Amino acid sequence: FGSSHSATLARLAKFRGALATMSDHSPHKLKLSIRPACKVEPDSRSVHEVVSLLKGHIAGAPCEKDFAHTLTTTVKLIQAGVGGIMIVVLADECLRECEFDFACLDDGHLQDCFEVAAPNIHTHRLEFEEILALFTAHGETDRWEQHELEALVKVLPAVAEKVAKMKGRAKDGAIVLSHSGTVLASAMNLKYPPKQWQLVKDGQHVSGTRHAGALGFAEHLSGITDNSLAGVVFVRSDAGGVHTFLPLKTPVAYHCGTKQHPTQEEVLAAFKNRAMHFGQQMVKMAPSMARPGHAGEIVKTVVGGRTIMQTLIENDCQMVVEEATEDRHLYVLPLQKFKLRFLWNSCVELDEPTLSGPDALKAYVEKELTQKREQGFKLYCPNPDIRRWMYRLTCDDISKHLSTGFFHAKWGALMPVQPGDFLAVPFEMDEVYLIPSENFCLYVPWSGTGKLEWRTTSRFLPQSNMMVLFQKRIQEEGKIMRKTGTVMARSAEVDEVVSTRVNGRVTSTKVVVDRTDMVVRSSAATDLYVLTKAKFEAMYVGPVEDEGDADDPLQLMLSAQGFKTYASRPDNLRWAYELTEKDIHDMKVAAFKSYWGAIQRVQPGDFLCIPYNTPTEIYLMPAAIMSGGMYESVRADAL
Repeated sequence: FGSSHSATLARLAKFRGALATMSDHSPHKLKLSIRPACKVEPDSRSVHEVVSLLKGHIAGAPCEKDFAHTLTTTVKLIQAGVGGIMIVVLADECLRECEFDFACLDDGHLQDCFEVAAPNIHTHRLEFEEILALFTAHGETDRWEQHELEALVKVLPAVAEKVAKMKGRAKDGAIVLSHSGTVLASAMNLKYPPKQWQLVKDGQHVSGTRHAGALGFAEHLSGITDNSLAGVVFVRSDAGGVHTFLPLKTPVAYHCGTKQHPTQEEVLAAFKNRAMHFGQQMVKMAPSMARPGHAGEIVKTVVGGRTIMQTLIENDCQMVVEEATEDRHLYVLPLQKFKLRFLWNSCVELDEPTLSGPDALKAYVEKELTQKREQGFKLYCPNPDIRRWMYRLTCDDISKHLSTGFFHAKWGALMPVQPGDFLAVPFEMDEVYLIPSENFCLYVPWSGTGKLEWRTTSRFLPQSNMMVLFQKRIQEEGKIMRKTGTVMARSAEVDEVVSTRVNGRVTSTKVVVDRTDMVVRSSAATDLYVLTKAKFEAMYVGPVEDEGDADDPLQLMLSAQGFKTYASRPDNLRWAYELTEKDIHDMKVAAFKSYWGAIQRVQPGDFLCIPYNTPTEIYLMPAAIMSGGMYESVRADAL
């Protein structure tokens, strides 16, 4: 459209109005052509069968040997990995005669990496696999994070300066290969939605953005050549499995399995004894709101900004539960299981409460309750007899047993895990499910006496409470520690998201709002963290000359990102106190709010720190940082 947006809307409104006023006998009645859907149901095959079938489809095609080699390599490579991805292999004839409407999602940065380190899937197969593995790795945001870029530089030093600007860029889109295996494009949005083709499984329509894009592009390719195959489209699901779409006049699709996420039975076998011996028996204390679900409704469970699962309600025998957490997250339970976990016959209607206080507060609460009541919500108390073992996941647990970052729940959902989350095993030992670390506050230890110990339902303690609880304890029982050596730092960018990651565990996330802030990288164990300009200048001096190897690939990447070297000041001191189980028990919730606003989750062995010279705040120092050689103990009488 070449005219203004408002003019376009006016024309659309006029067109719709004309349609509405037309009668069946109008001489200008609009003639509509309804095209029937072309259902594409994949044929399940092994990867070796798919390879053989692909070779049969391209027999006699131009450059048949190269084309077959590339298709074979691609299907084996994509079948061996995990994580969602689409790869398109285009035939020689198609490349010479056609133009396509693609949009790059990352300004060409990923393609720059391929051109430097893996320009061809055959000549640089191992390098291609390294890039693909990190590109498809599931993260907090599905965007490139600093630790992933550093990992990429370690295995592919040649890309050091190319990846410098990739932090925060989208990890999405298709990779396009030529028939001979050359990487033509990457991180591409293929702008070809399906017109008639419709993916089905067991007779049911299968939806999904990535699969729809793959099917739509295959449909587009089917109209390009008359007698030969214009290309092949491969798409791998986050949940596992590879679809292969052949763009023929009558569409052909194959499906083969991939590396599988751990099954419910495998996870239960690996963790049920561990949960009994090293976990805690817990019962749910906090009440929940719940309402009947509606068939066809989709409920998305989001906790701490992380999508845990998405559930399609298939019948009226399911309940939608809303938890009393900061996220007010929703999830779905079958009615039978809901009646087991909650006291069904003692629900509370959401009538208008009798409140004291300002009129504005009463009006707000009444409006909230009215909305919930109209949606069908009621208040339910948990069944105090339902016990579960809860076990906190470590980095080692995930590395050994949950290396894909997911596992299958008993009800079929794919559950994402990260260090610090809890696995819950019911007392009956018949399943294992995920409880995100943010939701631990909803549970209390089970007591054989029947008495439940009170625990706050807040997700975290505020700074003021932490200072009251721990300042004296830290200064009397802790140690004085001095930061030694150097750090690298750069100016922050407004709106960038900075995650502090220690051995795979995210301890803090901050969105930058002040362009004078500094982003600090203190070690390989820590990803990044943010300091205000004043705090940074009080702790560090510089820039100073870096004593490291200027040609080191990681150093080159960091320099290209704007990092410079700074030395720690001699008076960069803090009190440090190692947390015990009793300390966390005293907190009654395993998280607190830092002075900069991030929620920091704690576990035994972590350190709580207070600045020595200005003891006005408490912050978290994971054990891996304190023991990493960056700090030295200082005697009080030496100061």
